[in-house]
Amino acid sequence: MEFFEYEDEEHGWAQSSDDQFTPKYFSPALVLMDIPIKCPDEATAHLMESFAIFFADPGAALNCTRAAVEAVLTDLGIKRFVVVKGKRKPVNLHQRIQLLPPKHAELKDMLLAVKWLGNAGSHDGEKPNSGDVRTTYDLLEHALSEIYEAKAKKLKAIAKRVNKKKGPLK
Repeated sequence: MEFFEYEDEEHGWAQSSDDQFTPKYFSPALVLMDIPIKCPDEATAHLMESFAIFFADPGAALNCTRAAVEAVLTDLGIKRFVVVKGKRKPVNLHQRIQLLPPKHAELKDMLLAVKWLGNAGSHDGEKPNSGDVRTTYDLLEHALSEIYEAKAKKLKAIAKRVNKKKGPLK
């Protein structure tokens, strides 16, 4: 895309142009957040799909992150169905997030935010943009690092050891 700036040459102004390009995709896709090694393959596949379409379709990229959350919850053993009056009924994503065990309770708000942004990518209404997707990646990156790496716990233990030693660890 080329942008033009018109100026008055008579009064010392000149015409200039500037070419600006925005990529629509990269092949292979750029990896736009850290994914823990222990993250389930299905969730990783949804995230890689999100990265592949990030530049071309932010809404669809958000929908893929929502699907990744579903896969993570399934990996954590959060039920997908309940039996009501003898019939099997699906448990919606919002309810599944609420069923997270207490050790992951602090992640509920982040995963709900990913769900809401994923919904925005799937439904009519205000169109999400790449900033919304980057926000989602930040939230999901943190949640996944806590679920699969217990990163905060590890960092707190390191800080405790450094503070106890009052200096570098050897």
